[in-house]
Amino acid sequence: MWRNSRQIRDDLENRDGNYSEKLDELFALHMITKAALPIVGYSPPTALAEALVLSPHGREAQALVEGSDGPTPRNESIFALVRDLYHHDIYFDLDKSDIDAAISAVETEIMSKKIKLPYRYGRELYDKFHDDEFERSEHLKPE
Repeated sequence: MWRNSRQIRDDLENRDGNYSEKLDELFALHMITKAALPIVGYSPPTALAEALVLSPHGREAQALVEGSDGPTPRNESIFALVRDLYHHDIYFDLDKSDIDAAISAVETEIMSKKIKLPYRYGRELYDKFHDDEFERSEHLKPE
């Protein structure tokens, strides 16, 4: 359901505990995964899917993620939803989710170089891509 900024602010003010802090952490995780490039053949960790509990809106969105080729593994659909995070409402139940475990799962993926963060170097990667030493290509490859 669409809500205006006043409705969202009122909802956040009426939440108990550290909801805003969890929302901030989940948003940071969203921004990291959105900018990340997974390696070829990447399969998201099951620990991420186990840490995050879908909200009713998230379950509706997960049904849309399911492909026509058959069911999508839960770890893949959860990773896709973290990268998207919201559409009119948040896809995850922050009261039931373990945000710290989700952050840890993504951190492990980054440290093991299963997902890469190419934009952390600013222009350096862009300049390297366009350097004369490399074969010209239309776009960056995940390798």
